[in-house]
Amino acid sequence: MEILKNTGIWIALFLIITFSMLPFFWILSSSFKPTDEIFSPVPNWFTKNPTLQHYKWVFDPSGGNMGKYILNSFAVSIISALIITTIACTGGYALGRFEFPAKNVLGIFILILQMVQGPLVVVFWYRFSWQLGILDTYIALILAYIAINLPFATWLAAGFLSQLPKELEDAAMIDGAGYWKTFYRIIIPLVSPGIMAIIALCFVNAWNDYLFALILTQTEKSKTIQIALFDLLSFFAKSNWGGLMAGGVVTSIPPVILFIFLQKYIVGGMTLGGVKE
Repeated sequence: MEILKNTGIWIALFLIITFSMLPFFWILSSSFKPTDEIFSPVPNWFTKNPTLQHYKWVFDPSGGNMGKYILNSFAVSIISALIITTIACTGGYALGRFEFPAKNVLGIFILILQMVQGPLVVVFWYRFSWQLGILDTYIALILAYIAINLPFATWLAAGFLSQLPKELEDAAMIDGAGYWKTFYRIIIPLVSPGIMAIIALCFVNAWNDYLFALILTQTEKSKTIQIALFDLLSFFAKSNWGGLMAGGVVTSIPPVILFIFLQKYIVGGMTLGGVKE
């Protein structure tokens, strides 16, 4: 019975993963097909004449020219993720390790901030960026991504920081370490998997953002790859579907690589709630 149960679980997981990945496999396959095969009356998962012409077009300055947009996305995603993680860890440390007046009220307020996001505040961010003269710059996007992701990141950090034994700090205090030294010499190394998880999540959220990038950017000096991918739909008033498929594959590669390298830290961060005796 146990073998049958495990087999059923594995079959169910395989079917779910296969169903979820089919669209990406189709995009990947179509990105290597000649244009006439993409619209073939009889769909084929594999092509007999693979080509890289769509990928060349994506990076060609006279074509998709997505190289600049990829660098823009990397810049705003990495910088915002690192700033968010730094602030979230210090704020989470205060919320998770100390008792102070109105602590619960502050926690609820941070949670409410996470709910008031997206279209509700995008007009504010446009006017704010325009009045400060930072519209169509990295700074506008970075500030917006910090505001969007910081409440959730702080809650996440407070959750796993609160699970660490209090005795660790007491021992450090006895040895003469202050709060800051205890924080970055003892606490931070212990929760490094959780920190990596926060960095990965914030990076992916910024990388995949479309709404704020659409509103806050106007030229190629700050447009992100998501906006460039949408622009491929109407390139010269004609959709290059092969190039669009190739652009979609290119767009998805950095987050996939990031999760491959950080998967052990991300899994570790998800289990930080358990404290070993």
